Amino acid sequence: MASINSINNNNNNSNKITEIDFIIKTPKNFANQFETLFKTKSKNQLFQTTLYSNYSFAKFKLNSGTYQIQNSPNAGGNSILSESMSFEILHRLFQAKLLFTEMEIEYKKTQKTSPMTDFIIEINKQIIGVSVTRAFQFKGKFKRKHAKRILQKKLKSVSRSTFNIKNPGFNRQILHIWTPKKKISKILENVYFEEIDEQTKSNTIVIITNSNDGNFLFV
Repeated sequence: MASINSINNNNNNSNKITEIDFIIKTPKNFANQFETLFKTKSKNQLFQTTLYSNYSFAKFKLNSGTYQIQNSPNAGGNSILSESMSFEILHRLFQAKLLFTEMEIEYKKTQKTSPMTDFIIEINKQIIGVSVTRAFQFKGKFKRKHAKRILQKKLKSVSRSTFNIKNPGFNRQILHIWTPKKKISKILENVYFEEIDEQTKSNTIVIITNSNDGNFLFV
């Protein structure tokens, strides 16, 4: 189990969850704020987190649910590592339990017409979906227009997939966004609060995780 300690800084406004293989930096009282969000099911929020790796990904001590996501069929694309590491982060932060992988989720409409959720988890007896994406540019600088496009597209897709999912007890999701640079994380945060309307945000919880040394997530 992780140990949570205050980061030593001038504001003392963040915590770190320290494990052998990596460290997760979170806002102060992150767990309490997250739990409060579950009680207000209509509220949205954005959180900034940072992943610091102590070893290469191959040496990470991963949860069985993480391996299950890695080894399960998905809808295609190069996102399997970001999706599995997303679950690993949520498991270590909140002891999340994996309930359904991507292809195990059932929809009211055909999967061809509905955006798909990446996996469904349970946290403190609450069922929540998780959609994972990456924010970066292969060429050129990542700008506000890129952030707005990603946020609008993904938040709208999350709302549509939440509505179409048949699995019981399901009414909200986490949108987990991986970034390779802290600057990109900040651009996303600014655009989220300044340019994204409340209807688009809906009741989705956005978690941005910056992984400066997690290049394996962006190949």
